[in-house]
Amino acid sequence: MGPGPWFEFLALQKREYWERAGRLQRVVGIKPEYFHRADALRVRDDVMQRLAPHFSAANESFNYFGPTEFEGRQLTNLLAELETELAGGIGVSNKGEVVDAMRAVCDLAGAALADGKVLLVLGI
Repeated sequence: MGPGPWFEFLALQKREYWERAGRLQRVVGIKPEYFHRADALRVRDDVMQRLAPHFSAANESFNYFGPTEFEGRQLTNLLAELETELAGGIGVSNKGEVVDAMRAVCDLAGAALADGKVLLVLGI
């Protein structure tokens, strides 16, 4: 995979990935088995820096350094953001990698939306 750090993207059932603790079952983080999964879509940090404004526009609680859930309207907004950028052309030096990452995220986000799932983004 080459040098990182990497962002990881997973399409999952809502809430299956939260680790809970204590008598009240308070959320304390993401279950460890959801990090570094073989089936995760991975995007390098330098590419994600270019995409981050689109994620922030689609979900105002986007956390570059931690987990963020995209569901329902947020997924629709993310798809619109990325597809608009793809249609408009991209003027960056690593254009091929950025376009490939955008298309891969669009595919995964579209599948999550169609299946009623959440797109979980695990930041660096």
